Amino acid sequence: MKKSKLAIFLSLTMVFLIAFIANAQEIKNLLANGNFEDGIVDPWTTYGNVKVEVVKDIKKAAIDEKIIEGDYCLHVMVLSKGANFWDAGIQHTKHVFEAGKAYTLSAYLKSAKGNLQINFKPELAQDPWTAYGDRIFVMTEKWKQFTTSTPVIPNKVDPASITFHVAFDVGEFWMDDVKFYEGKPEPQPEPAELENGGFETGNTAPWTLYGNAKMEVVKQLTGAAIPENLIEGKYALHVTVNEKGANFWDIGLQHKGHVFKAGKVYTLAAFLKSKEGPLQINFKPELAVDPWTGYGEKEFTMTDKWAEYFVTTPPMPNDVDPASLTFHIGYTKGEFWMDGVRFYEGKYKEPDFKPTKAVESRNKLSTTWGDIKNR
Repeated sequence: MKKSKLAIFLSLTMVFLIAFIANAQEIKNLLANGNFEDGIVDPWTTYGNVKVEVVKDIKKAAIDEKIIEGDYCLHVMVLSKGANFWDAGIQHTKHVFEAGKAYTLSAYLKSAKGNLQINFKPELAQDPWTAYGDRIFVMTEKWKQFTTSTPVIPNKVDPASITFHVAFDVGEFWMDDVKFYEGKPEPQPEPAELENGGFETGNTAPWTLYGNAKMEVVKQLTGAAIPENLIEGKYALHVTVNEKGANFWDIGLQHKGHVFKAGKVYTLAAFLKSKEGPLQINFKPELAVDPWTGYGEKEFTMTDKWAEYFVTTPPMPNDVDPASLTFHIGYTKGEFWMDGVRFYEGKYKEPDFKPTKAVESRNKLSTTWGDIKNR
């Protein structure tokens, strides 16, 4: 009997201990009114041509869904497209990012109709507006949570702001359950498909550029020296490099927000086609902060015919976080198209999609893959 009572006591103690630990590990949201349950907008603010209101119902949405949590959410109306995507924004200000800490910003988003882009930017709240882990996302007509994490903050950032840039295009959307907290979310395995690797959203997000270049998603390869169809789907990325960089890495195309796990091998592959003549490009899976360590980086020379190029990393010696997929393109002035970009665990595999017949018959891509794989 005594043993039975002791067993019950120990079991109950263990239950309470687990509950205590779980409660201690709960996320502490640093955002006042992050879920808009105060029924008012304050302390959120806006700038630029955007209006916000706290609502109880989601009206005139292309897909009828309820508020993601609680009784309220934020309704956002972007009234005009900005000259720059940062010309209008939603902000939660008066923060301090402590040196030596990493933070996570997450939010549920839902567009009223079609896809809309948004930029998450934890930042220094004064010139030069330094970003810490900013990312561009594409929201859809269905609720989805989007998350970005800062690197470890090198020095105290004061004043700091949580900023959402929204001037990509005219549109409206809803936002709910916004969180900003110390630490990082549980690392997730790399998805089977790279987000918008085929550019089939019709938008560039989450791809970003730095340096003197511009990009756009297109349906046709206008002005190509050798006319060809898109490699797959309805869209491809058109990139224009406006000038040669002092260094080839001074201009780059990036896909951010990755974590390379210790012991894993990864492959980065992309179809490329120059507008005219040869163009160089550097593939670099890398640490996304100084010292920008590369893992399996390699230079290629694309031609004016579609071909697929790839690099495979060595096994990661340790976790690489934050990590980025970077394509350095500052070798010379020029234009090119990119499509069917893939990033996945393991060694090279031919793509699941079938390149368009016109490209296959013209370039014999199965042979091209073999040629490139043997380099």
